Amino acid sequence: MYLPINLNIDRQSLLIVGGGKVALHKLESLERFTRNIHVVAPEICEGIRRRAWVTLHERPYRPGDLDGHLLVYAATSVRSVNQQVVSDAAGRPILVTVADAPAEGDFISPAIYLQDNMSVAVSSNGTDVKASVRWRNALQAYLQNTTL
Repeated sequence: MYLPINLNIDRQSLLIVGGGKVALHKLESLERFTRNIHVVAPEICEGIRRRAWVTLHERPYRPGDLDGHLLVYAATSVRSVNQQVVSDAAGRPILVTVADAPAEGDFISPAIYLQDNMSVAVSSNGTDVKASVRWRNALQAYLQNTTL
């Protein structure tokens, strides 16, 4: 159902809608690939705030927040806000993923192991995130103990 591809997001602008634990986890995954990330949320956790390079918008989400971003991560704890992000992005050249409902978005984020110029991405097509993480961790352990 999902095409596994690698995107160069270094010069692209990304948006995370949400400022809590899930948003922080997405930010931690993305910061390895780009520092051009905006976060919009009425409340933003300290872990996100500590990253001085993140552009913060501490207020509720608005449809205009989508403008100029290639990828959008709907990562709030409010289902209706996440659904609104998907609805607002429809028909725009924007890809959206929804943290609590992967099937509603355009893409999903795999569990990634990155070392030097090599990466391994593991996905369950959004059905079992924990299994993806277990597989990634097993591959990471194997690769760290193997000479290729």
